[in-house]
Amino acid sequence: MEKEFNVNDLIEQLKDSGAVAKKASSNEEFKLNREDLENFVLGSTGKLVTQGLDIIDNVKDYVMNNPESREVESLSEALKAVASALNVIKDIHITHLKKDNLKEIKTMEIESRKVLKSEDNKNKLMLSRDEVFKKILEDAKVIEAEAVTVSQFPKLSS
Repeated sequence: MEKEFNVNDLIEQLKDSGAVAKKASSNEEFKLNREDLENFVLGSTGKLVTQGLDIIDNVKDYVMNNPESREVESLSEALKAVASALNVIKDIHITHLKKDNLKEIKTMEIESRKVLKSEDNKNKLMLSRDEVFKKILEDAKVIEAEAVTVSQFPKLSS
C-alpha cells in the first residue's frame, strides 16, 4: 500500500510540474526586435532542420522495420517540415546574394558614369579658342578672285 501511495504521489507531482511549466511558458510574452529577426529565423530554422533530420533518421529505421500508415505519415510530415525549413534558409541566402550583387552593380554603374563624364569633359576642354581658329584656317580652302572696279553701273531696262 505504501508503494502504491508513493507511485500515486509521484504521478501527482509530475502532473503538477507539467501544468506549472505549461502555465509559465504560456504567460511569457514573445518579443523580437527587427534587428534580431534574421538571426532568430536562421537560428530557429537551423534548429528545426537539425532536429527534423534526427527525427527522420529515428522514424525511418522504425518505419523500415514496422511499416504502418501512421509511422509513414509521420516520416512524410517530418520530411516536409525539413524541406520547408531548408527553403526558408535558401530564400534568405538568395536575398543576401541579390542584395550584394545589386550593390556591386550600382557601384560599377556609378564608376562608369564618372569615367564617361570625365572623358566627355576631357574632349570638350581639349581645344582652346586659338587652337580652334588654327584648325579652321588649316582646313579652309583658298578661293582665288580678281578685284574689279566698276565706275558705271549699267542701266536696267524696264
